[in-house]
Amino acid sequence: SRPLRRDRSSVGTRAGRGRAHHSLGHVTTPLRIGLIGDHDPTVVAHQAIPRALALAAAAAGVAVEPTWLPTEAITGEGLVSGFDALWCVPASPYRSMAGALAGIGFAREHRRPFLGTCGGFQHALIEYARAVLGWNDRRADTGNEYPQNVEHHSDRGSNTPATTSART
Repeated sequence: SRPLRRDRSSVGTRAGRGRAHHSLGHVTTPLRIGLIGDHDPTVVAHQAIPRALALAAAAAGVAVEPTWLPTEAITGEGLVSGFDALWCVPASPYRSMAGALAGIGFAREHRRPFLGTCGGFQHALIEYARAVLGWNDRRADTGNEYPQNVEHHSDRGSNTPATTSART
């Protein structure tokens, strides 16, 4: 496939995944962005994300349609598969770590554009470590998705502990 053009006078598309994906230009359908996270109107980032996407879309001359995807509702590919890109947003811990990781994994496996910010980036690292590097989560049988203490696992080939301490 040829690289996307930055020339606003022409329309470029890349076919794939059942949808036309547009470069900058005259876009007739909005780019659908799935926002993985549990929307909270009191979180400043959650207030800013739709506004930031609207400003970026206006500057690029494209339409954007952000949609919040509650982590508890992400149980497989169904909810996330209809989006052109996925953004795992700040404000974790999420209601469902498994849901957040499922959405992130879908983006990785299907080569969808993905952005993880703050806790969303941390969850992207966790998803990659588990799914690609094969790091098993020893807390899986405790029922606690978010541990209070992360221990060093020497079987991961690292001499660096996973925990940090405050330095004075």
